[in-house]
This record gives sequence, C-alpha cells and structure tokens, in this order.
Amino acid sequence: QVKGVMETADILVMPFIVNELIKSVNPVKLYEYIYTGKPCIAPLYGESKPFEEYVYLYKDSSECIELIEELITNGRKPKKKMEECREITKNNTWSARERSIISIITSYIKENNVKM
Repeated sequence: QVKGVMETADILVMPFIVNELIKSVNPVKLYEYIYTGKPCIAPLYGESKPFEEYVYLYKDSSECIELIEELITNGRKPKKKMEECREITKNNTWSARERSIISIITSYIKENNVKM
C-alpha cells in the first residue's frame, strides 16, 4: 500500500526532527523516495548530505515549508532524471551491497593468501 500512496504523491517529504537519534541513522527511506523519480525533501544532517544531488535538503521547518512552496510553484521538478534516480537506487540494493562485500572479502583473501 505504501508504494501506491507514494505513486499518488507529488512531493515526498521526510519530516524528521534532527536529534541525536536521527543523526546516527542512515536515511535508507530516501532510496525508496529517490526511486520514484519525484521531488524529495529531507532534513540536512550528516547522513542525508550524500543524497543532496538527488534530494532537496532543509535545515529547519521554515526552510522545509519554503522548499515545498517552491516545488509546488515551479512545477514539482525532481533534482535528477528518472534514469539517474533508478541508477543510484539499483546500485544500493541489498543484493548490490552483498556483491560488493563478497568482492572485497574475496580480494582480501587473494591478496593476503588467506587459506580457507
């Protein structure tokens, strides 16, 4: 049902208050938001900064409201094209991460002559 709701939305907003807990959490929800190819808004903090190419980041509630108003007024344009959104999310699936981890471990084993 969440996917259906996201498909009907014009803008996807991650309305987090940045506190100590949030500062320590990777915003994995943003991958789902980005995948839709729709404009996305999220709070600016260390873990969201790597997403700024794809997501509009806000510092406080007033900046969040300004961003939403600007996106509505300017036609709700995403920061990237759909193909670019799909590419970043495809490269960050659990399967892709698993392949990356296996590759790193395999390389380490080979380079260090680790016997299994």
